[in-house]
Amino acid sequence: MLNQDFITQTLKLLEGSDVQLRFPETTTLELGNNGEKISKMFLFDRMGVVTPLQGNIAFLVMLYFTVVDAYIDTINPLLEGESFSKRYRGLAGNNDKQIILSQVYRILKVLRNSATHSRNSFRLNGGVLTVSYQFKGTQFKLKVSQSGLELIGTVVTYLATDQPQSEAYTEALIRTFYEDIRQEVTVIEDEFGVSLEPISQGVKLKRGRRIKVENPTISHNNVSITFNVPSLDPMEQEFSNYDFPLSINGANYLIPAEVLDMNGEIPCVQLIDWAL
Repeated sequence: MLNQDFITQTLKLLEGSDVQLRFPETTTLELGNNGEKISKMFLFDRMGVVTPLQGNIAFLVMLYFTVVDAYIDTINPLLEGESFSKRYRGLAGNNDKQIILSQVYRILKVLRNSATHSRNSFRLNGGVLTVSYQFKGTQFKLKVSQSGLELIGTVVTYLATDQPQSEAYTEALIRTFYEDIRQEVTVIEDEFGVSLEPISQGVKLKRGRRIKVENPTISHNNVSITFNVPSLDPMEQEFSNYDFPLSINGANYLIPAEVLDMNGEIPCVQLIDWAL
């Protein structure tokens, strides 16, 4: 309970600060009678005093690390009080969410130890954070862009809080964030190796903008459901995609367009993955 309270309060502090995170832009779309698109964008304005944290990278790193550390205690209390190495190895699993959690924890540990114990090795220059230090004969190095840190902070938030979408949806979204983090972490060296762990080729959702179609046109039978997928502007196709709410047989779902085939179809047996 104390760990969860700490996580909640810390994330509220981040939410009320000037820290830049990379959550998808959220838009709703209604289709008119003639197929015209009526869209509405949700903008989140911070009200009142904004806490200035963005410029204090060392403090942010320590906040992210402690949130992940507390989250690990909530999901695996047997690891509480154990060494980092044992906690890290205790996260080993066969699903992408566990791999992503372990690798974000690993990145933040290298950064946190530098910020705490070897401050002179903690350097931000030209939008790139570089650390390099030795501890007990082991060389630790890491180079990550400021954009990468923002992506890491976003993933920490997704991991440590309950999300309104299905587990499969959240995992598909953080897969995309993690692959982008791997591009932004150009150097890593620690006791576990010199590269970040790969994840599966599972579904990855476009993270720039998610467009929720409020009144999708569908057809269905006992085997599959087919959505009429509106066209996307060519400029949007790289970073945007649709989400389709669906209510059927007393159950609610949110279906991302990425899991539909070229005809907009999804087998009914796959719906359970996207249940709300």
